[in-house]
Order: sequence, then C-alpha cells, then structure tokens
Amino acid sequence: MLNSYSSVVNLETIVIQVLILFVSSYGIIKPNFVIAQGYGLSIVVFGATIIVLLLRYAFTKGMSHAVTVLIAESLLLLAYGFRLASFIGNRNKKDSYIKNRQGAFNKPMSLLVTIPLWTVVSFLYLCYGLPALIGYRALVNGYRFNVVLHLVGTLVMLFGLGIESVADSQKSQSKLEKPNRFCDCGLYRYCRMPNYFGELVYWTGCVLSCIGDEMSALQIGFCLFSIVCAYYIMLHSATALDKRQFDNYHSDSEYMKYRCEVPVLFPFTHWYSMIKVEKMDCCLC
Repeated sequence: MLNSYSSVVNLETIVIQVLILFVSSYGIIKPNFVIAQGYGLSIVVFGATIIVLLLRYAFTKGMSHAVTVLIAESLLLLAYGFRLASFIGNRNKKDSYIKNRQGAFNKPMSLLVTIPLWTVVSFLYLCYGLPALIGYRALVNGYRFNVVLHLVGTLVMLFGLGIESVADSQKSQSKLEKPNRFCDCGLYRYCRMPNYFGELVYWTGCVLSCIGDEMSALQIGFCLFSIVCAYYIMLHSATALDKRQFDNYHSDSEYMKYRCEVPVLFPFTHWYSMIKVEKMDCCLC
C-alpha cells in the first residue's frame, strides 16, 4: 500500500485544491454559490487540470490506452461541471425559481460560518474527482493501474451523465408546456427523479474507476467519503423534493396514481416514497 501522506499531499493535489477554492470563493459572500455554480466550476477545473497533466505526460511518454481512457474520464468531469454550472445559472434566472427559492443558504450568514463551509465543501469537491487523480498518479509513477476498470467506470459515468442531462431537458420542456403540472414523460415514466438517479450513477462510476489502482489508506478513505456524501446529499435532496411535490400535487388524483405506480428514485424497484404520508393520502392511489 502506498504512503498515505505523500499520496494526498503532493503538488497535483495542492494545485487542484487551490483552484477549487479560488473558483468557489464567491461562496464566502454568497453561501448558495459554493453549493451551486461553485460546485460545477470546481469539477470543471478538476477535469481541466487532469487533462493538462495527461497531455504533458503524453507529450513526453507518448499516447497509450491508459492515457486515452483517463483523458476521457477527465473530459466527463469537465462536461459534468460545465453542464451543471450552466444549468444552475439558467435556472437561477427564472422568475418561478427566484420566487420559490428558500433555505438557510439564501439568508445572510456570518463569515465565521461561510468560510468553514467554503473550505469543507471545496475539500469534498476534491474528493469527488479524486479517482481521476489517483489514476493519473498511478500511471505516471508506475503504480498498479487497471485500465479496464477505468474504462468501465468512465462508461458508467457517461451513462449517468446522459440520464441526468436528458431528464433535466425533459423536465424543462414539460414545465414550459404545462408549468403547473408534474412531469411524468420520458425518463420520468421509470422513476420520479431520474436526474438525481443519474447523478448517483455518475459518481458511482467515478469511484468504480479507481478501485483496481494501487492506493493508500487515505486515498481509499477519501474516495469512500466522497461516495457516501454523494449518496447522503442526493437522498436528502430527494426527500426534500418528494415532500415539496407531495405538498404541491397531493390533491391531484393523476399525481397520486403516478406516485403510487412509479418508483421515487431507483427505476424498477418498489420504493415509492421518501416521506411518510397519512393513510388517507395513501388511499388516493
């Protein structure tokens, strides 16, 4: 097993962490930024930095299947970040979102709160992209590198990003046509939150990509930390969305029928609700 300290405290990691802190630094003033556009921009700079490092390595050592796969994985980080940042930026301009936007992150907060929040969340973003950096360091330092698992993980990431992108597009189009109705078209016929499902698939693929590489105990711990946080955040967000949708549409018999027939988060399962509902409401199904 690799030396834990040097595997996570090195020039590449420090550079990426500093860049992430920089692009999300507006979150010190506007806390919502660090968990919104700052999230997307952080993943962009992570992917872009790994690509630059890989191209520099390829210039001296030549291209290989391993380099190609890692570039593809990093491009997916780049694509994910750009898509997320642009999607959130466009969403924040909509009157309906501005009107309904709530939560503690939109209220004024002390720097004693925002600076630690910015620091901790920025570190989480580093952990999110760490599998690609682990692959890069394994490749250039001659450690064990599993190109097959990186390829499989990259394909899973592509699949997850595709689901999330299509789901967001379908919901946006549905809301344009019927702004006061819930979305039940396209991917929403298979689960009620396919965009959240797609994000879980994406980050699962990212972590999957590095499990065949030689890693230190700290690298393994940080990867586990990232995927646990990703699932916790998505499940928490899904619970909040499920409650909000239930409050908005529970008097609509079509929605209640849809709710009882279509899984909430994971397609082809029997998990239909993230929240507890009254027995009378369940009977509406």
